[in-house]
Amino acid sequence: MFKAYRYQIYLIFIVLLAYWPFTFFISTLLHDNIDVALPTKYYASECLSEGFLPLWNPFQLWGFPAHADLQYTNWNLETLIVGSTIGYNYYVLHVLFIFYLCMGAVGMYSLSYYLSKRSDSAFFVALIYILSGIVIAHTQSLVTILGIVFLPFVFVTFLKWLDKPYLKTSFLFVLFFYLLLTTGYQAFAFMIIPIFSILFLLKIISLYKLKDWENIKLFMFWAFVIAALILALLLPILVSQLQSKGFVSRLNGMSVNDVMDNPFPILGLSSLLNPLFTIGHDDWFKTEITMRNVFVGTIPLILIGYAIAQKHKSKLEYVLLSFALLYFLTSLGSILPVRKLLYYSFPGFNLFRFPSLLRVVVEICLLCLLAINLESILKQWYNQFKICKQICIVILGLFTFIAVYLLASIDLHSLDINFSSLRSIIHSLPINIVIGLTLVCQAILLIIVLFKRYKSFKAFKKTIFLYSVLELVLFVSVYGQYTSFSEVKPSDLQSNFPKMSEGFPYPSVDAINTIGYKYQHLNCFWKNSGAFKKQLKVDDPWTSFYFKNYNSLTTYHADIVDSLKSYPFIYFSKPKQFHESISLPIDTSLLFIKQTFQLKNADALYQYIHFSPEEIKVAVASHQDVILNVQQSFYTGWNCYIDNVKTDLYWNSGLLMSVKMPKGSHIVEFKYENLLFKYSLIISYGILLFLILVLTWMSHFKLIYKSALSSLLLFAFFMFFNMFNHQKQSLNNQNKSLLISDYKELAINDNNQQDVLRLFKNIDSSASKKYKFIWYNNFHTPEFWYRLGIEDLYNHDLYQLSGEVEWRRKKKSNHTYFDSLTIIDNELITLNSNNPYTKAITVSNKFINEKYLVGNVLIKAQKGSAPIIVCVVKNKNQSEINSYFELRKYISQSNEFHFIPYYFDLDKVISDLEYVKLFMMNNTKADVILKDSVF
Repeated sequence: MFKAYRYQIYLIFIVLLAYWPFTFFISTLLHDNIDVALPTKYYASECLSEGFLPLWNPFQLWGFPAHADLQYTNWNLETLIVGSTIGYNYYVLHVLFIFYLCMGAVGMYSLSYYLSKRSDSAFFVALIYILSGIVIAHTQSLVTILGIVFLPFVFVTFLKWLDKPYLKTSFLFVLFFYLLLTTGYQAFAFMIIPIFSILFLLKIISLYKLKDWENIKLFMFWAFVIAALILALLLPILVSQLQSKGFVSRLNGMSVNDVMDNPFPILGLSSLLNPLFTIGHDDWFKTEITMRNVFVGTIPLILIGYAIAQKHKSKLEYVLLSFALLYFLTSLGSILPVRKLLYYSFPGFNLFRFPSLLRVVVEICLLCLLAINLESILKQWYNQFKICKQICIVILGLFTFIAVYLLASIDLHSLDINFSSLRSIIHSLPINIVIGLTLVCQAILLIIVLFKRYKSFKAFKKTIFLYSVLELVLFVSVYGQYTSFSEVKPSDLQSNFPKMSEGFPYPSVDAINTIGYKYQHLNCFWKNSGAFKKQLKVDDPWTSFYFKNYNSLTTYHADIVDSLKSYPFIYFSKPKQFHESISLPIDTSLLFIKQTFQLKNADALYQYIHFSPEEIKVAVASHQDVILNVQQSFYTGWNCYIDNVKTDLYWNSGLLMSVKMPKGSHIVEFKYENLLFKYSLIISYGILLFLILVLTWMSHFKLIYKSALSSLLLFAFFMFFNMFNHQKQSLNNQNKSLLISDYKELAINDNNQQDVLRLFKNIDSSASKKYKFIWYNNFHTPEFWYRLGIEDLYNHDLYQLSGEVEWRRKKKSNHTYFDSLTIIDNELITLNSNNPYTKAITVSNKFINEKYLVGNVLIKAQKGSAPIIVCVVKNKNQSEINSYFELRKYISQSNEFHFIPYYFDLDKVISDLEYVKLFMMNNTKADVILKDSVF
């Protein structure tokens, strides 16, 4: 058995050795792997362990349909298997990532072996693929890696089907194409469909010329079967995308400008010699660092050039070469019209960005070309060794010249090298030294190839292979220190998981913007942490799936966003005339968002009965009619029942859900009942199970293994189907205490003048002891105007806030205004990255009344600026605490000065005060201009 699979075993061994920081658990995965993929998969496994499918995520973006997010589908085969068995944590993801790298090598081996019919050639090409610059550059993105892994399997199964169209080849192609679409980056599927279409068309034309009607019918029949099976398997994707099309702008097609993001830069071709040429100098490349690398090794690059130059190519080779050229030109982005042409010509090319990712398909096409011609090219080199020597001399001279130039320009006396680890050594060296040293290594390896005497062709080929493998492994280790391998150990990330609560606890009754402070810090996680904390957290999400109205609300209505974030998950409003019910998809107008905003201005008693991502059940008691608001996105599939009677849902802020709540005691239940998607999922997995069972029984396994695997698959499908009819109560839903949320209006007579400090004191003291209304720097929120007695909530721009101590009110044209105080000193200060800070101003204790600090600044700011007021509190025990008030969301780009109020609650930071200082900072290039002495 070892002999039969020795090359695959060698491949896996070399992959594990090359990616040694992952293999030996020295480095964690980076960026999207731990901040997007892991939270998504962890959340899915939590749902599966509780007995229901992960269809809705209530903890990010005010809730969104997790099943509709294509980049990280949390119902795919891997997630269902792992999530419903061992569950996800960092270690599981880490091991899976290493497994996928090995799987990608084996997939490319299968493709190359099919084309070359030689194990050694397939072994060599597979190593080039999995150790190439494209893979090591994209290790931080799991969906890209999964696309790279499954693409060779899709290619080889299609080519086998094109050679022999029958049941097994058809089912294998369908299976791997399905896995590519549901686990990897879906854009890769759009990239390869034109290639497969041309190859299929050429096959039909060749059969037509031979008048082989029998085979034409056979191909057309199996093509129809494949198309039908793929459509049936992709029913969940099709249904979820049709349902969400009206909600998400991106699903309606991106603009031509948007699809040009992150092209492959022409300067990126320098990575063909040494990928480290692409490190740094972002202003040169003008694209993300992962999109610049196309390194395949020095000798493999020359071999690919020879393969391109070979005469007498087959139709397959011409198609591969043509698409390699077309997609390379497309990957360059907007500098050529090719990407724009394909945007309008090829299906699906208007749905994805990052033209640079097309270079993945370019590399596969060229490596297929190399696999077909590798043996003949190496024999040509061996028989004409002089040609090989001349090529090596030219490359050796080029490497030597560049290395000497780079190393000679370095001041060795100024080096300060950290020898604690390989990463520390590399990052403490100037990039010129790192490039120079790697070029020296490349040159030394070339000299070994150049001057060695070969007794046989076999020895020559082994030396070529060995040189290329050593060179590729070298750059995986070195280049990976910039893009793939972190300083954090896997154990550091894994230490978070035992601390996380299981199941789905009741939402907090605190304000949403304070929830993050209540839960332990998640080491190294900084995005999508709501999936771990199990509490609604709206300000740290990242996903490709954003509702239109989420974007409109957060972009244009900072006041409403601040209000919603200062409310708990469930809150109440006074009855008002609802906006007319709008059928889905939604109305995205800004006026609609304003008209449907529900202010928190009523009280009621409520108690959670049940909470899960798909069901929210509460008991409510109110002495008057109220509006019950749930901070979850209004979406197809959500229904509301009051005392088991279905009730109409209404919009809140154009995004969230509200329901009319009659006075008295009632049971209110919100359910996510997307039956169409669930039934499509049953159909999809039923067909998938059928495919796998058929392929299992057609395999070479013994009968006992076939029977055991079939039984296991049937049992798994039964458990999967049972999830539609059974949901377990979360173990954490034990808290049955009554939660009270109330609101008391603060009346201010027109003739009264009140100190602003007393005003804030009254705002906080107006809340009940059981529920504290927490105010966080929200001067422009509708509540602020409401509490001042201003009923016209949607004309905030008619009012000005200013003054350090007094608020003076007067009536004018039926609107309330606040007079501005005159600033005596008109000296201007400009803050930018060259002058980022003002001088600190010590605040007199008389301004720190009841441990609140308020005031205003008079500033104007350019677009892109980030003005922040910093409050430094130092206590006599020498503890120093900094608080920050961001002004960015309150500033509109203008040539005029604006009064912007600020506010700091010092209650929790002052113990025995020594001093309080204020200063303002802006670290961006864009200017912020302010009047002097305005604090």
